[in-house]
Amino acid sequence: MKTHSIALPRHVGKIEFYLKIAQTLQFRDSVGAMVPGIVHAIAREEIESCNVRNLIGSFVLQRGRKQLRNCAGRCIFFVMGYGAEEVEIYLIPEVRSYFQGITALWPHWLFSSCCYFPSAVVIALCCIKDLRAYREEDRVLVTYNKEAMEAFFQSCLETTAVLDAVARVPRQESVRRLGHFRQSVGLSY
Repeated sequence: MKTHSIALPRHVGKIEFYLKIAQTLQFRDSVGAMVPGIVHAIAREEIESCNVRNLIGSFVLQRGRKQLRNCAGRCIFFVMGYGAEEVEIYLIPEVRSYFQGITALWPHWLFSSCCYFPSAVVIALCCIKDLRAYREEDRVLVTYNKEAMEAFFQSCLETTAVLDAVARVPRQESVRRLGHFRQSVGLSY
């Protein structure tokens, strides 16, 4: 089994740390313009009850090409209600279970996810079965099975490629976005 390690800031998935500075919820799009992220806050109660209907229901992918294109790569998924927890979001069993369920039912999240924001990394880590985390002062060293992470990307890739085609997202933009996401979890572009 090949393992890989990445260093992440402490509390990387907790929205409470990002909301202090509004500009952190913006990023540069493919043409370099600053755009706001579309924030999807997921309540702790939804996580604990495994209620995925609210998140999945907020995406009406049949609206049309333009609406689909508008959400491509702009969504930031946050879990609310865990701000006081010392443990990292991607290590909490019910959060891991929730995002594994979301990914199994609705792999479209990768298409819509802002890969330039760490919430996407949190979801990917939640979907990997075996993680080890070692805390240091201001960061966490996370070790995971590299083949499992590759399999995770492969499983989401088919749906993402279909939605890219429907939304007419240029192939180079899609490859660049996914490549950035792969690099953010420590995989090669």
